[in-house]
Amino acid sequence: MSMEENKQPGAQPEASETSEQPVASPGFLRRLTRPEVAGEMVLLAIVGVMFGTMLWESREWTTASALMPRIAIGIGAPLWLIRVFGLVRYALGTQPERYSGVRREEDSSGRIMDLGFYMGDDQRAALKRFLSITGALLLLLLGIWLFGWHTTLPLWTFAYLLIFAKVKIWQAALGGIFFLAVIIGVYGALFDTLWNDPVVLRLLR
Repeated sequence: MSMEENKQPGAQPEASETSEQPVASPGFLRRLTRPEVAGEMVLLAIVGVMFGTMLWESREWTTASALMPRIAIGIGAPLWLIRVFGLVRYALGTQPERYSGVRREEDSSGRIMDLGFYMGDDQRAALKRFLSITGALLLLLLGIWLFGWHTTLPLWTFAYLLIFAKVKIWQAALGGIFFLAVIIGVYGALFDTLWNDPVVLRLLR
């Protein structure tokens, strides 16, 4: 018998079944309200507001003062847009594979600023990663306020690369030396940047 003879007259094409599905995915609200997604939306909103505020406020700053925030915006804004686009696609159900799977702790070794929220069963690891990076950034700001840029940024970079990125000691040291050279050579000698007055130095005077 031929294939045409085996076809049933009342059979409907499979394409009609998919065309009857609603446009809105039934799991949209469930995906949107997951703790990982909600946490990332809050984080992206904070970063977006920070970028906009820095760009607006730096209009009247000197070139030396506005250089750092504008460089940060130039590097971070494209990555921010890519992340927002990926999150929207996940919420709409068009890119679930990017956030699927369980992220193991050992998979984070060798990664710098790995703050992605992965939609797997290991939510404790995601929370631990979020708190670790947030705490590291708060320590950076606190150290700059207490000890200044020249001391804090190189030491913080060294410690971060050693602890989170798990690189070798000499590699972490090169990272710290690089940022110290940028502070002294670019911002200090080239742009004559005005630095903050650290609290510890004021107390020692």
